Amino acid sequence: MAKKMLSGNGWSFEPAAGAGEKDAVSLPDARQKARLKLEKRNKGREVTLVAGFTLSAADQKALTTDLKKACGSGGSATDAGIEIQGDHRDKIRAHLTAKGWKVQ
Repeated sequence: MAKKMLSGNGWSFEPAAGAGEKDAVSLPDARQKARLKLEKRNKGREVTLVAGFTLSAADQKALTTDLKKACGSGGSATDAGIEIQGDHRDKIRAHLTAKGWKVQ
C-alpha cells in the first residue's frame, strides 16, 4: 500500500509533478559558450565555476563527470552550472576548446 503524502496539490498517493519543469535542449558543441570563474570559499578553498552553457540535465551530468575525470578532482552539477573543486581553469579551458566550445 502506498503512503499518503502531502503534495503540491493537497493530499495524494503520488508526489505532484513539477509545474513548468521542462528539460532544456542541448545545443551542439560548436554553438556552446562557457564562462570560467574562480571562486574562493570558506577557509581558503577554491572552486572553478563553469557556467553560461545550454545543456539538458543528463548532458550536464555527463559533462560534469567528464570534467572531474579530466581534472582529477571532485565537483558537482548545480542549477547555476558546474563546480569543480580547485583551480582548474586551464585544464577545463583546454578540454572544452578541444570539444569545439567557445570559452571566455
